[in-house]
Amino acid sequence: MVTIIALVGVVLAGLRLWDTASSRIRSPRTRERATGWVWLVPGLILLFIALIYPILTSIVTSFTERGGDENIWANYAWVFSPEMLGTLRNNLIWIFLLPPVTIIVGLIVAVLADRTSYERVVKIIVLIPVAVSFVAAASIWRYMYTYSPAGTPQRGTVNGIWTLFGADPVAWLTNPGTATFALIVVSFWLHLGYAVVLLSNAIKYVPVDLLEAARLDGAGELRILFSIIIPQITMTIVLLASMFMVGSLKAFDIVYAMTGGNYGTDVYATAMYEELFMSGNSGRAAAIAVVLFLIAVPIMGMNVIRTRKEKTV
Repeated sequence: MVTIIALVGVVLAGLRLWDTASSRIRSPRTRERATGWVWLVPGLILLFIALIYPILTSIVTSFTERGGDENIWANYAWVFSPEMLGTLRNNLIWIFLLPPVTIIVGLIVAVLADRTSYERVVKIIVLIPVAVSFVAAASIWRYMYTYSPAGTPQRGTVNGIWTLFGADPVAWLTNPGTATFALIVVSFWLHLGYAVVLLSNAIKYVPVDLLEAARLDGAGELRILFSIIIPQITMTIVLLASMFMVGSLKAFDIVYAMTGGNYGTDVYATAMYEELFMSGNSGRAAAIAVVLFLIAVPIMGMNVIRTRKEKTV
């Protein structure tokens, strides 16, 4: 903390000193360019310390800390080894299930609530989980997923509803066939509010004249949705998809708090934690971090490129 305060003090003092010294530069253009670089340098230094340096350190560690293995790619070979296939499968399930389901349900809720008198109420309801921390959400849903043997009173809300339809109670969090999906439901519950609010705001920017013209031409609401509304809000959908995909890649809190990665729910983020803090294998942990970073960068890069294209249109 003292180091941060000292660093901020040095930066402020340097900028103050530059303001005094820059007045001696006669050329306004030169002074303007130099001032821009002076103000940019502190940000670049902080960016290097907070982002670039940790990335470079992780890359070096992933190649050097190999536990005596002569193969410099040993840690990366382990990340994609048969031992980690279950972890890879779980991450793929998160990536290909959570983003589309959250966006589709969020779009349905946003469209149905749009321009209605109870739209604000709907937004408040779906935003309530956003205020809940991941650990608190894990505690709430652990209780809701509570399992009791068949024939006994069900204390868990989910099994209580499930058994109303004549089905046997399910051990949602300890059954390898359902545990990962049960965790994704919790994440969906937490993120639905973001999707609804962003999509609802995007829908409001769709030209009303365009919608009215389509209705006058006899287009139904579904045709308007797929032919007008969705193409108009594509940028928002892409933004949400990239955000949820990156979030799925680094899913950790819910998995660790609810199952600890047991019962077939382990993902790369929990495996990284186990390798670094439980096994003391920093090389493997760094390799996982680098792989996740390399996957996330193209996703965010595509999002940035698309955003620039939208602005130039």
